[in-house]
Amino acid sequence: MKKETKPPQNHMTDLPITEPANDKFQRGDFASRVVRLIMNQSKTDSLVIGLYGSWGEGKTSIINLMAGQLKNENAIVIKFNPWRYQNENFLLEQFFNEIANAIKKNLKTKTEKAIKSLEKYAQLLTAIPGTSVLKETLEISNKLLETNIETLKSRVDKITQQCDQKIVIFIDDIDRLDKDEIYFILKLVKLNANFPNVTYVLALD
Repeated sequence: MKKETKPPQNHMTDLPITEPANDKFQRGDFASRVVRLIMNQSKTDSLVIGLYGSWGEGKTSIINLMAGQLKNENAIVIKFNPWRYQNENFLLEQFFNEIANAIKKNLKTKTEKAIKSLEKYAQLLTAIPGTSVLKETLEISNKLLETNIETLKSRVDKITQQCDQKIVIFIDDIDRLDKDEIYFILKLVKLNANFPNVTYVLALD
């Protein structure tokens, strides 16, 4: 008689969950509390939330659960992974492109002006000494540069504040960056992109 063999057992992967039905560690309640905090935040302020945890403890799973709940609340959700970009200039460009594309879907009027303001703001930021390498052909005095940046920042502030929806930007895998890149991301969030009605959720070890 042929010996009966047992079927191979299924093994669990370390991939983050995307659906509440797969939430075996009851992270959904925590995600809901943070979502409520975000949705109750004033449109005049920028909020930064730190999501701390060691590798494998479920930071990305919580982000996915939060993102699903926020979409149900009609919020604009942007997931940005800085680990994908090799230099600061390209990172800045893609960062503001993603914000512009998200706003484009929400603002039916003034869309072109909003995108142009974001593009110009990003271009000026890449021209600041200490942020990235100065282009040789770009000759802007410090005074004019500061004036343009403040003016454009004010325009972008008005654009984000006019959005009826909350804008939530998730930045994951920050701990995979080197020291200078981490500093760059924190400076971007707290100084250059602290727009009203925008919440950042930063996930790191």
